[in-house]
Amino acid sequence: MDSKGLLVRQLMENIVRFNRMHWNKSPILGLTHSELVVLHFIKDYENHNSSGIKVSKLSQLLKVTSPTVTQLIKSLEKKGLVQRNTAKTDRRVVLITLTKEGEKINQTAREDVTDFFTGLVDYLGVEESNKLNELLTKVCNY
Repeated sequence: MDSKGLLVRQLMENIVRFNRMHWNKSPILGLTHSELVVLHFIKDYENHNSSGIKVSKLSQLLKVTSPTVTQLIKSLEKKGLVQRNTAKTDRRVVLITLTKEGEKINQTAREDVTDFFTGLVDYLGVEESNKLNELLTKVCNY
């Protein structure tokens, strides 16, 4: 194998390892990574629109189908983390909001992710962290 082929293989292996890292494991027992992502997006949307978010808007933001989001919402609703509310202006519209427990779980998950990346910056140092950030930006723009 030539040096470019070796580099390609190593890059692929490291990307796979990267995907299996910490943030693919839920810091909250009983919740999947996808459920935590949904909680995060609901909270972010609530910060700008306190009345809640429609499933269609959530699916658009997450870039997944509405049935996928609906299943996640059903699961989160059973766990008492989200609630469905009818819009005051149009009773046909259902808005999703976090419950108090959902807010608490979301905050814990955000803190866990922040702690992870703080530790990563401490481990790599500022210079290497800046370089990693620059390279990841290039990868995302590729």
